[in-house]
Amino acid sequence: MTISNDHLYGQGALWYGILQRQQHHYSLSANVQAASRNFQQLGSTPNQRSTALTAQGQLSLLMSSASSINFGYLNQQNRSLKNFTSANASWNRRVHETAYLTAGMNYLAGSKRPVLASVGMVIPIGTRRMATVTSNLAGGAAPAVVDVSQQPPVGTGFGYRLHAEAGAGAQQDGRFSYQNNTGDYQMEFSQASGHAAFAVEEDSAIVIADGHLLTSRPIAESFGIVEVPGGAGINVYANNHLVGRTNSSGVALLPELTAYEDNVVRLDDEGVPISLGLDLEEKTVIPKSRTGVCVKFTAVHLSGATLILQDANHKSLPAGTEISEAGSKDTFAVAMNGEAFLPQISYPVRVKAKLADGECEVVVQKPPSGEPLPRIGPLVCVATK
Repeated sequence: MTISNDHLYGQGALWYGILQRQQHHYSLSANVQAASRNFQQLGSTPNQRSTALTAQGQLSLLMSSASSINFGYLNQQNRSLKNFTSANASWNRRVHETAYLTAGMNYLAGSKRPVLASVGMVIPIGTRRMATVTSNLAGGAAPAVVDVSQQPPVGTGFGYRLHAEAGAGAQQDGRFSYQNNTGDYQMEFSQASGHAAFAVEEDSAIVIADGHLLTSRPIAESFGIVEVPGGAGINVYANNHLVGRTNSSGVALLPELTAYEDNVVRLDDEGVPISLGLDLEEKTVIPKSRTGVCVKFTAVHLSGATLILQDANHKSLPAGTEISEAGSKDTFAVAMNGEAFLPQISYPVRVKAKLADGECEVVVQKPPSGEPLPRIGPLVCVATK
């Protein structure tokens, strides 16, 4: 129940009830919403009165593993607009591994042609592409309609829709869309009754948050900002979808996060230089509705090297030998074949090793090649007194 208080209409109330039931062979849902004459919704104009009653129901019956029947009903008793009543029934059957046959009938009270029946074939093509062929059996619509569409991905990519009709009043139209980190771009065309139209549209947004000024495609709900200081050109995933790439400042915008739910954000190290150490741990954020969240990752530019260490007899230092840089408390372990990795090195550096019979040390000079994370050696570790 919801209560409103308006300076023109006074106090009002809205009631609603929901019934849902789902079983193996059927599912049922129904909801009823009623409002008093004085109830006013937020954002409504003074002359816009609330709907008196809305009743809606849907029933789905599973006839077999390959077919189902669905029924729907909607009734609206309005105060500012005309009343609206509609009912529909549909039958669906899988006729192939990737094809579905559909038949449906729709009733719209008060219209010139209240009943419209149709049959069609739906053919999914992959995860984002679909083709449908529909024939209308009643009403004034075109008797045959073909639609081919591809949904754009969550991140950067394109989508399209092609629509063609046959018969009297036929219309052909299409839309091509492309989206990236900075905007949505669409081209539309249509042709009907000897007239043609063409339109180009671009939608984008500017986000100012957490000290960043970013451009983005339109943001309708929650969003996120990913910070990877020093990490440019890194792919960012949200809920297992590639949605962005960090810019030259190591910042990326996530334009579509789900409010009040877990959103898992992670980085992808594919194509990242080996000398850049990334924080690859997944981070979960739960944003509020129409708000932004900041997700911070670390990126460390490694200047280390793999050292190949030997003793005075030119034999590899034993695996497990502890080594450290002179003046540092951090220790590292020697692996097989006398190899030891130091993540950060300021050349030249003196490296000490603890042996069973004492200590040894070696001075490591910067290699001339300039290769990131080079292999240096073999280096002879000289015993110290």
